[in-house]
Amino acid sequence: MSKVAPHNAVIDVRTDENGRKYVYKKYFATYTSEQEFTAYKNVSRCIAQSGSGIRMAAVYEVNIADNSLNIEFINYRNLYEIVVSGNVEILLVIKDRLLGLFSDARKKGVDFDSDPSNILCDEEGIDIVLIDPICTDLNLSDFSAVVFIWGLIKLSLRNPRVWKSIQVLKICGGFYDAYLLQSDVNFKDLNAQIGAYIGRAISWNSRRNRVEGFSVRLFRLVVVVPIYSLIRLLFVTNVVRSKV
Repeated sequence: MSKVAPHNAVIDVRTDENGRKYVYKKYFATYTSEQEFTAYKNVSRCIAQSGSGIRMAAVYEVNIADNSLNIEFINYRNLYEIVVSGNVEILLVIKDRLLGLFSDARKKGVDFDSDPSNILCDEEGIDIVLIDPICTDLNLSDFSAVVFIWGLIKLSLRNPRVWKSIQVLKICGGFYDAYLLQSDVNFKDLNAQIGAYIGRAISWNSRRNRVEGFSVRLFRLVVVVPIYSLIRLLFVTNVVRSKV
């Protein structure tokens, strides 16, 4: 069962000779397997020192010639899937552990892609596993927290239940406040970084993608880009600010 990781790699769940499942990930654009493996190592060291109890998926093999990685298969849903299915409360369960990790990552200057789709966990939020850590260097000092906050905002926009969307936004606001307190970051600095990151998302959605159909392209330009632009404006003008 193969699938394409957008713009970057082909992913296939395979089984080795011992019956152990693993994820085969072959890169074809943007990054290489060697770059991703380096990201896995860097983030793993940061996690180990943070004491958060969070872990990275294990990398079993790096094949530079094939430009691929064999990665531990984790039979959990990602945070995006769990929240959209209705379990918004899991965000509160894992909040403190993520806060500690993001704060520690900031101190050590370690950036990783902390989008909710890259955070796997069991339904109780006890075992948390990170995957696909590699990211583009945007020179944002609070990169991981910024990516996660933006991920929560997108989660609220995509949740089919309005009351659940409101819950996600409230939790996002609480996470925003808690991160500012824990990391001693000025809210204007954090807002500027979030605005810059949303600006990159707007740029990506504005570009033409050859594999997209006309209706998808139109939806991005007419719906997604204006909504993202409005949200970005709330941050860059500091309408969004800490309540603590």
